[in-house]
Order: sequence, then structure tokens, then C-alpha cells
Amino acid sequence: MDVWLDQLAFLTRVTKELRIPLVTHVTVNSSPLSPFLSRFLAESDYIVCPSKFVFNEVTQVFAKDIYQIGHGVDTNVYRPMPEIKEETKRKLKIEDKEFVLLSVMRNKSPLQKNFPALFHAWKMMLEEEQILKRKGIMLCLSDPFEVGSTNLMLLRDRAGLRDFVKFIWTKPTEDKTSLEMTFEGDPNGFVHNANCNLSSNEMAKLYNVADLFVLSSFGESFNLPSLESMACGIPQVAAKHTTGFELVSEPKTGLLADVSATIDNPLITSQWVINPFSLGNCMKTLYTDEKLRKECGKNALEFAKNFEWKEKIIPKWVKLFDKVDSDMSQTDYNKMRLGI
Repeated sequence: MDVWLDQLAFLTRVTKELRIPLVTHVTVNSSPLSPFLSRFLAESDYIVCPSKFVFNEVTQVFAKDIYQIGHGVDTNVYRPMPEIKEETKRKLKIEDKEFVLLSVMRNKSPLQKNFPALFHAWKMMLEEEQILKRKGIMLCLSDPFEVGSTNLMLLRDRAGLRDFVKFIWTKPTEDKTSLEMTFEGDPNGFVHNANCNLSSNEMAKLYNVADLFVLSSFGESFNLPSLESMACGIPQVAAKHTTGFELVSEPKTGLLADVSATIDNPLITSQWVINPFSLGNCMKTLYTDEKLRKECGKNALEFAKNFEWKEKIIPKWVKLFDKVDSDMSQTDYNKMRLGI
């Protein structure tokens, strides 16, 4: 399980009473490890971390069985599909746009993903590269009205970006069995909701329409959309914190923007504020330098293969659960196990 909520605290007691091992998948997007999370992890028998960053943070506090298993991606679904790019553009009514930036981020907490910095960076880029006002667009897959967070449409409009930032809406497919993406304002569609996700096939189409994937958050424990977009050959822009180094700068899949400050949050831990000027410069560099953009996209495609779900990730989980099963069969009187 992935524990953060107090409502799940009972599970640690139940697993102890039933004498079954507790495997905890932990997500951490700040440093140092929050004391609110540490109390759950202290009761875990096995801890699974999705990234190097999380692994390093957890091992500074705990010395028990800790494993690093990244998120996985199905490269049969998430793959380059240049043949559908123009069709998808027409579907989203951006067929006249030659450069598409894409951001897939949850609108929560209330500024966890730092949309203000993202919009600020894009606005600066538009002023410096005037042609993008005609030929560029930023697409955002996020719920602009998510409860308890920021009204992203008002934020966008206040920044004067109504014509340059568009939210992906969704609508039922013709057979009414799933959802498909559509353009903002579609009379047959509705605003994207975080609890009504697009299918993997539809997400792969969306990633393939992008020329650049941008992430502006205060911190990440991994960031699955980054991996999925990389599997589609899309270069990245992120920040110099948490998983930015292992997902972007080390494998050379894109560029990292500077951090301008750190902030302490209610969980008694620190996160990082991306510098919007640096973010805009990274976006601009990958726009103007086509050779670099293609090279980063190629590196992204190769890097994503390390996280192929069936071949790379599932075997790690199988190995872990085999160990859990083996440990349960060992005699341990302190844990009241008879080895039978």
C-alpha cells in the first residue's frame, strides 16, 4: 500500500495482529523525510521506493528492507506515432500550430505543481519568440477547477494567455464505453476530471502531439507522465530537484531549470520553487535548437526502455514478493512465526 493518510493508520495495526508482512510503496517529493510519513514507515516490513531520490531520502532514516522499483510503462502502447500527429491536432483544433508544449499535472495542494511559474515562463517565451503567438500553443491536461486548489482558467486568463494555453477536455467515445480527448469548449465535452482518466491509448496519442513536455512542480517522487511521454520520444523540461536529475539531466532527455528558493510545507519538510525565467529559457532553447530537441527526444525514447513494464518492472516486483513469501516461511519467534 501507499500510506500518507491518517485514515490508513489502522492497517499497520491490522497487519501486526494478523501477523502478515506489510509492504509499503512510499512517495516522497520533499526533503527531509516528513515525520508524518516516518511513523507509518517505521511499522512497515518492506519499503518500496519509485526513484533514486526517494530511496536516498528513506535510507537516511531507516535501515530495514528497502527496495527501489520504478514506475513502469508499456512501450507497445506508449511509442512514437508520427502518423497520428496531424489527426490529433485537428481533433484538438490546433492544426495550425507548429510547436506544441504539453503539461500533464494534477491541480492540487493548491500550488503543488506550480502552474503560475509554468504560465509565467510560457508568457516570457511568447514575448521573446513572437512567431509562437501564431504558431505555438501550450496544452494542459489538468482539472482547472479541482476542489481545494487553484482556478487555473482564471489564472491563465489573468496572465493574458487565453489564446495561448488550452486545457484538454474529454467526452464519451461514440460507443460510450470510454473517454476521449477533445478541444476546450467542445459542446459535447466537459472539463477534464482527475477521477475520469483517459485510457492509455488515448494518452499515448496526446503525448505524440507534443514537441516538448514541461514539468514545473515543487517536487516529484517519480512522475509517470514524464516517463510515458519519453516513451513516445518527447524531450523534457523539468527542475533541478528531486527526480529531475535521474530522469532528465543524467540520461540527457532534456534540460533542467534552476531553483530559485526552497519552502517549508505543513508536513515539516522542504520543497523547491522553480525559477520561471530559467524555465522559460530551457523551453526556448529546446524550441530554437531543433538538433538538440531531436537528440533529447532520441535519448528519451531509449531511456524509457529501462522501465518497460513487462520486461523490466514486473520481474522486480515478483522477486520482492518471492522474498516476502520466503521470509514468511522462516522461523522467527520474535515475530511469532513458526515457519509453517
